[in-house]
Amino acid sequence: MPFVPQKYHNIFMVILSGIMVSISIYHVWFWLIWIALVPLLSVLLSQPPKKAFFYGWLFGITEASVLLFWITASTQRYSGSQTLLGVPIWMAAVLYYAFFPALFAVVFTWFFGKKEHIKSSLVLQIILAGAIWILCEWLRMNLLPGMPWLKYSLGFTQASNLNGIQLAAVTGQWGISAVIMAVNYLFVYAIVKKQCSVAVIGAGLVLLFYGFGFIASNPSNEKSKPVKIAILQENMKAETKWQASTGDSLAAIYFNLNRQAVKKHPDIILWSETALPWTFRTDDDLLHMILQITYESKAGHILGSLSEAEGDPGKVYNSAYYIEPDGRVTSRYDKVDLLSFIEKPLLSPSLRVPFLSQGVHNNVLAGSDIRLLNTSFGKIGVLICNESLLPYQSHKAVKMGADFLVNMSNDAWFEGTHLVKHHFYYARMRAVETGKNVVVNSNRGIAGLIEGNGKIIKRHVSTLPSCIDVELTPGTRTTLYQTLGDWMIWAGIFILISAFLFNRKMKHGN
Repeated sequence: MPFVPQKYHNIFMVILSGIMVSISIYHVWFWLIWIALVPLLSVLLSQPPKKAFFYGWLFGITEASVLLFWITASTQRYSGSQTLLGVPIWMAAVLYYAFFPALFAVVFTWFFGKKEHIKSSLVLQIILAGAIWILCEWLRMNLLPGMPWLKYSLGFTQASNLNGIQLAAVTGQWGISAVIMAVNYLFVYAIVKKQCSVAVIGAGLVLLFYGFGFIASNPSNEKSKPVKIAILQENMKAETKWQASTGDSLAAIYFNLNRQAVKKHPDIILWSETALPWTFRTDDDLLHMILQITYESKAGHILGSLSEAEGDPGKVYNSAYYIEPDGRVTSRYDKVDLLSFIEKPLLSPSLRVPFLSQGVHNNVLAGSDIRLLNTSFGKIGVLICNESLLPYQSHKAVKMGADFLVNMSNDAWFEGTHLVKHHFYYARMRAVETGKNVVVNSNRGIAGLIEGNGKIIKRHVSTLPSCIDVELTPGTRTTLYQTLGDWMIWAGIFILISAFLFNRKMKHGN
């Protein structure tokens, strides 16, 4: 870059790459990511591993600073405090996020950098580069599972494109990340080696990627009986409190939504996460009135509420109930993957951020295992809030026999941030991975229906109380990823170990 002093050239390139990747993820721009890593990789190819750590760390700091900038203001707002509590939380999250690009940089340069350890074909090089990246992504996303803001992958950038997301049915999001890394590496190789033909190969790989997606996105013909679902999106603000002065008006919103639902003749009425923000009781007056309103429709309810923990006074579960039209509760799911700092402390109770200081409960227990809701319309897998951000909950639910999935959440706490849009796109990824329809209901977020091939049938955004009707056909479609799980991660480990042993053998042989 002629306008950048030579001694700052590498720093500028790495920061540029971090900005491009963060923008790609933030806006879910599927097209920019194909070149976003080129500046970073071009710098790493000329570095020894020790220097590469700094450049990878700087890249990660830049990317995470942009993606996680909302944490400071949000923490202050949700904790009900005007202190700078959010600053150290933001800094800790950024530093954690940045460690993994730094780790990638060290391993990458050990194979590809200045000392040129690796001696292999271009095909093997792009496979190895992809393997290193997805293993670092996998580590970052799984070491702290209760933090949804750390779950981004290169593959997530394709969630806004129907064709771009289809490979997830075969490889999960990891395969998409690997292809993105491969294309970026091919472009860098073409620049460094001055081989235009390699750039053409990279462009061809992108076209092949979307061509596969176009073919794979064609829906299959399902012959099951359709299920009509009314989504009740109450859209209450995060600060809303049920108390004597507001109880009647809030209850009126629920009554009106259920009256609207009855007119749509649904089979199931789907509520959002903790729509009833107190512990569930079968003799609850509000619930009794609602069941009277909807009885004529003969619709069952999937209701989000809290459940009192037996034998542990004061503790609750974040639950989803299936309630028959006559009020009988046939099944219940308790959220397994709790949010760190919000529903559970990270390491100790003193590290809890009081996001729920304006709510009723912050003493939530994790459910013991995944359970399906048993209904007359099939078995339903439930993902509560952040449980849609990683594939394991949906994968296990479908493996247990779920006919379709519902994602119940409350995005009011994150209103005004990019997490609201991202939450919906994560659900889209889960639909493609499992091949199952996903019904989404998020308070102050996005509600709708995503088919098992990733096609968005309905997407509703509003700040007003809304009743959205959708119709799905419980699918029998299965996917390779649903069958084999994270086989790409195991393949990546095998590739990395094999390459390491081969290089050591070559080094000692010479």
